[in-house]
Amino acid sequence: MSAYRNEMEGFYADRVARQKAGYRFANQLIIELDARNTFQIGGADIKMLDYEIYPLRTTKSVRENGKSARSKVSGTMDALFAVSRNGVTCPGIGEIKAKSEQVGVTFALVQALMNASLLMSPSQFRRLKNQKRYVESFADLSCESPVVDIVLLMEKDAERIDEDVALATQLRDDLQTALNDCIRSITFAEVDEHYQVQMFK
Repeated sequence: MSAYRNEMEGFYADRVARQKAGYRFANQLIIELDARNTFQIGGADIKMLDYEIYPLRTTKSVRENGKSARSKVSGTMDALFAVSRNGVTCPGIGEIKAKSEQVGVTFALVQALMNASLLMSPSQFRRLKNQKRYVESFADLSCESPVVDIVLLMEKDAERIDEDVALATQLRDDLQTALNDCIRSITFAEVDEHYQVQMFK
C-alpha cells in the first residue's frame, strides 16, 4: 500500500461559477482586489490569487460509509494572497471580516491561524506550486521550511472594541516572536467605504 499523496489535488471543485463569500462587503472587496492585481501595505506587495478555497479538500477519497469525499473536508479560507517582501514571495492567509459579522480582530486572527496550520506543510506547499493558477507567483516557493504571512482585512468600523484590538495586537506580537520561523508577518488592515486598504489606526 502506497502513502496517500494529494500534491496534485486542487483546492476546490472545477465548476463554471464559484460561490464567493457570503457577505456583500467581502464579495466586492474580492472583486476590487482582483482588479487591482496588487496592493501595498506594511512594506509588502500583496497580490490577490484566489478566494474561498478548501485547504484540506481531497478529490479522490471516500468516507467510512463508502460515499465520495470529493467535497470540502474543512472550512474555507477567505483569500489566498502572494505576499512579496524584500524580493521573497510567500503564501498569504487572508481573512476578510465585514462589520455586519459582529466578530472582532481576535476572532479573525484565530481563524487565520487555523487556516495557516492547515496549509503550512511541505506537501501543501508543493500542492500550491502545482496549481496552474498559482504557479507564476509561487515558482520559487521553498517547500521544505514553509513560511506564510497572515493578512486580516477588516471593514472599517467606528464601533470596534478597543479591548479586542489590544488583545489581538498582543497575540500578534507574541506569535511573531514565538513562531517567527514559520509566520513571517501578521498584518491588521482596515478597508474603507471605497475599498481602500490601510494599516489599522
